[in-house]
Amino acid sequence: MPTVRYEFEDILRLVGATRDEIFRTIPHLKGEVKQEAEEEVSIELESDRPDLLSLHGLSRAIRSYLGIEVGLPRCTRISLKRAFEVEVEEVRLRPVVSFAVAKGVPFDYKTIKIFMNLQELLHLTIGRDRRKMAIGVHDLDKITPPVVYTEASPESIITPLGFTEEMSLRDVLERHEKGIAYRHLLERDHTFPVFMDADGIFSFPPVINSERTRVTENTKNLFIEMTGTDERAINCAMAIIAADLVDMGATLEGIKMRFGTLETMVPKLSPLERPLDIDYAEETIGIELSDEEAKEMLARMGHDVEILERRRFLVKMPPYRYDVLHQVDLIEDLAIAYGYENLTPELPPVATVGRRSGLSILESRIRTILTGLSFQEVLTFTLSNARLQCEMMNLGRAEGLIELENPVNEELSCLRKWILPGLMNFLAQNKHSKYPQMIFEVGYVFQPGNGETATSTYRDVGGVLISSEVTFNDARAVVDALSRSMGWKLVLVSEDHPSFIKGRTAAIVHEDRKIGVVGELHPQILNNFELELPASGFEITLAGPLPYVR
Repeated sequence: MPTVRYEFEDILRLVGATRDEIFRTIPHLKGEVKQEAEEEVSIELESDRPDLLSLHGLSRAIRSYLGIEVGLPRCTRISLKRAFEVEVEEVRLRPVVSFAVAKGVPFDYKTIKIFMNLQELLHLTIGRDRRKMAIGVHDLDKITPPVVYTEASPESIITPLGFTEEMSLRDVLERHEKGIAYRHLLERDHTFPVFMDADGIFSFPPVINSERTRVTENTKNLFIEMTGTDERAINCAMAIIAADLVDMGATLEGIKMRFGTLETMVPKLSPLERPLDIDYAEETIGIELSDEEAKEMLARMGHDVEILERRRFLVKMPPYRYDVLHQVDLIEDLAIAYGYENLTPELPPVATVGRRSGLSILESRIRTILTGLSFQEVLTFTLSNARLQCEMMNLGRAEGLIELENPVNEELSCLRKWILPGLMNFLAQNKHSKYPQMIFEVGYVFQPGNGETATSTYRDVGGVLISSEVTFNDARAVVDALSRSMGWKLVLVSEDHPSFIKGRTAAIVHEDRKIGVVGELHPQILNNFELELPASGFEITLAGPLPYVR
């Protein structure tokens, strides 16, 4: 969880409350004071509220909770004047963009440091270390329109931040500290995303800005650009920064973004909206609320309310509250405003005695055994895609997959039907780690079935070994060790599988029923994942056919 550190005097000044009131409020905002000194305070926050990572965002939330300034933030109540226009061309690697202009920013050394710290925290959290979203902040007065977001060749020139000499974009990736750190986000293409004005390239996202547009204590006007692959992350980050700049006293202006014949104004700071059923909220929390009480509590959490009908609200939320996915999240806000300490605990109407399930005992023993064999447990996504589950594993057509009807991301478009592809992808992402590598996972897999959901759920264990000397026998030895330690009577029957080398693979059979596969991965599979060393693996279905040992 991210941790922020601020001078307490700044929080006192921005909130306008006593020290005790502030410290009592922080836990209600999912924060924990980790270190308290006379001048500084260190607070650990949950990652689902990135708006609290900034000094102004945290102070705004405390102020609202205490009833000092309730409702939507000021940024939602301004009318954006258009600053200028940005031409957006097709950029394959980072196609999603947003912009803003802030004028009259009261910058000094301290506020610049706080602002840049927020920028990096947003990069690490919702930006996923700049993969989903990256922020560029520039001195607006050093930019000469027209501004274009486009692609440039690796030989194009920029003077990167912290340098006085011009460098090609290729050299930036090879010589600059940030270029080395983030070149993996760009290496798969032959052209790179850049921002250009009349004087040349001034930004090379997501890597580095130019020295020409560096922000200093003398900077009064800002041009903010965000690029990435996730529109939701970009809109959230832009709203957080815009709200902070408005609270700092800056004047926010919009940018007319033109993409071919399409035009739109950014940033988008309109309130987000979500319906709320107060009766459902009462049932969920276990309290009674009048419409007025619920409205007042939501206002203290930073929301405005439009009453659609009795007991039905349309809640208008700050534009950075992308963590609210369902009315249950608004009900959580109601519970926070009510105070968990004010809820009366109730004993359940039925007394029961619980115990661990047999499958849980089975899985714990398997984890202990594999860890003892020097394996490391990993967790990969249950959601996958047809390319990873089938094509990259030499299975041809995507048969036996349960696909999502409206996937948000093409990389997460189906339920996985086996674990091995995810483990191979994990190895592909960790080629920089030293070898040998031995990893395993115990998790859910899904197959088409009967019943209401037409889905059957299983628990599998899968493992992969990779090193310069790995063979089929290494994976077989692991399966044999599992069989002996667990008291299973597993039999290996020679059987070819498209993912493994012919003659170096076998079906794993238990009581005349095939429950898994073991083998040495096919060279084509290794090539698909860009792995340069041999690998072998296994996968066994646990749920159903195997007895567990109590």
